[in-house]
Amino acid sequence: LLAGLTLQVPMLDIHTVAAGGGSVLRHTDGRLTAGPESAGAHPGPRCYRRGGPLAVTDANVLLGRLLPERFPQVFGPAANEGLDVAAVREAFATLAGKVTMNTADDAATNHASPEGRDHSAQLAEDFLTVAVGAMANAVRHVALRSGHDPEQFTLVCFGGAGGQHACQVAAALGMRRVLVHPLASVLSAVGIGLAPRRQVVRRGEGRNLAAVVAGGLAEAFAPLQQAPWPNTQWTRYLHLRLPGTDATLPVEWLAMTPDNATVCSLLAQRFATLYRQRYGFLPPAEELRAEQLIVDALEVEAVADADRVLAGAPALNRQVFAPTATRAWFDGAWHHTPVLDRATLAAGTVISGPALVTDDGATTVIVPGWQATVLRQSELLLEPASANTLRSAVGSTVLIHPHESNVNNVETADEMPTPARLEIFNGLYMQVAEQMGLVLRDAARSVNVKERLDFSCAVFAADGSLVANAPHMPVHLGSMGASVRAVQTRLAERAQQAIEGDAWLVNVPWGGGTHLPDVTAVSPVLLAGETTPRFWVASRAHHADLGGITPGSMPPSSTCIEEEGITFDTFQIVAAGRFLDSELRHQLAQSPWPARNPDQNVADVQAQLAANARGAAELHRLCAQHGTARVVAYMGHVQANAEAAVRQAIGALAPGECRVPLDAGMEIVVRITVDRTAGTARIDFTGTSAQDFPRPHNFHAPFAVTTAAVLYVFRT
Repeated sequence: LLAGLTLQVPMLDIHTVAAGGGSVLRHTDGRLTAGPESAGAHPGPRCYRRGGPLAVTDANVLLGRLLPERFPQVFGPAANEGLDVAAVREAFATLAGKVTMNTADDAATNHASPEGRDHSAQLAEDFLTVAVGAMANAVRHVALRSGHDPEQFTLVCFGGAGGQHACQVAAALGMRRVLVHPLASVLSAVGIGLAPRRQVVRRGEGRNLAAVVAGGLAEAFAPLQQAPWPNTQWTRYLHLRLPGTDATLPVEWLAMTPDNATVCSLLAQRFATLYRQRYGFLPPAEELRAEQLIVDALEVEAVADADRVLAGAPALNRQVFAPTATRAWFDGAWHHTPVLDRATLAAGTVISGPALVTDDGATTVIVPGWQATVLRQSELLLEPASANTLRSAVGSTVLIHPHESNVNNVETADEMPTPARLEIFNGLYMQVAEQMGLVLRDAARSVNVKERLDFSCAVFAADGSLVANAPHMPVHLGSMGASVRAVQTRLAERAQQAIEGDAWLVNVPWGGGTHLPDVTAVSPVLLAGETTPRFWVASRAHHADLGGITPGSMPPSSTCIEEEGITFDTFQIVAAGRFLDSELRHQLAQSPWPARNPDQNVADVQAQLAANARGAAELHRLCAQHGTARVVAYMGHVQANAEAAVRQAIGALAPGECRVPLDAGMEIVVRITVDRTAGTARIDFTGTSAQDFPRPHNFHAPFAVTTAAVLYVFRT
């Protein structure tokens, strides 16, 4: 919005992940990491002969999944040498020695092979597993953000390094098929060359759907359909939104309905379908009426017929290699691995893994348990060799349809954590919290949440301790756990059992609240057949207004909490899956200074509940894929690893104290005492002004705020 005008420009929605061939491999704080730092093209990975760090490409070289003899002689200072395998082996051997010395369970980290234990190869494979996990999380992030389940799609592989990891990424996502184009390594360039010409024309409306339809959609779209090229194909959209929101969904108009009432009904139904797909729930029925839905804009997309066609792979004047074999490392052991030249493969050929398929620009790795079929246009279709199993990202065999079977007892809870799995599960838990944040932002009504992003989402263990807090609002870091535990305490006092489909609201300062506008929705996560929560999920959103003596619910002159706004002290908002709408509205209205826009409060609470529902669904998926025992155990391992890292960081700090005067005459005094041996710090605020100094006021930090502030300082 600029000077009262809404400006719209076309943009690509791009999500990047720092896990590629140049991603730097490190062993940090007991975990293996791949990225986000990149070696880039200069100096590049260690094998480039320019003194670069170990990177994902180096791991593939060490494991025999890339063949140095198939690479051109373009490396080194003079750009006339091949890949440096010896330097890669030396670097991995050095790092493997350090990791082995610092790993509690050497046997769990370094599996035996037919030729004896190969620490370097196992370490390289563990690094690749971490990188694959990061790639898979990025794909799931993009898919779920648009309301799609990755398992329902085929993974299209492109990029020079894509084929090296495609099977494992697909398995981590539960996807059954991967398509590798013969020009996958340059597919972006090919796509630009073949892309049809496209033109989008949009005009703002701002009227309700019934009014726009009554005026005639054909007449409304006609001025926008000025054919820029011959043989143009047209697609027409109405960008619809709910009243009081600014997020639109494009609904296509097919111009095939007989009357205005039917047109309105069909468009509203399509909008509802898209809305449920995107946000996971439907708005109230009255908001879906044509008189309520807003047509934000009309859009016409013109596409010219493509005048260029690529029929298969172009003929290249290059050397064709005869079939050979190499030694490559998979699943903790060296394997005899066939090497095939893609140019020699006839349509219909089936290749069982392990195998490597090479061409001019890429190497496709077919892992054990997968097979490749050569299609008519030389594409490779990668699929699990068995119709029943996939290989998971952490190395366990799981069902393709894990939700149809109980795999909770596949893994044991007493397995020792490995550096690779610590990083993988840390990423999985964080991804759950981030998915919750995407749903909350998309489904919310208020500018506070949708635009200012004043919210946070987190995952908690059964005892209410924090496992993963997405990188949202710093003041929420470490404070939401107190709200979860407040719910647990209140349920115990009431002798009430939490069941699946329950949820509570908390914002009071004695229940982990920060200030009253920050409302936390807390939901238990129970597994099938169990009666106590295995996990908890929570989302906190800053509501634009919760009543009180001034709009915004943060009055500077209040003398009691009721003057600040509506309070929720473990207020049940969902009971066994039923949203308690009337009870919530009563609570918002019961104060002498009620909420000023209860509809918006209700909508934002519903968005928080949708976020919690996504978090619960993702945790159910993790348990189905990896086994409940392992998911629960690694929550503890991740927490223990975080504690060890923080203790180590504290051990490097020095004690100190500070006194900060405030402008109203108060002062904050803090003294930090550090025990470097134990890795602990005592933060003492003794000497800080009393609550009523110099006179009664409301400039106070609840314990949750104080805790969050201290944790944030230590985090930095």
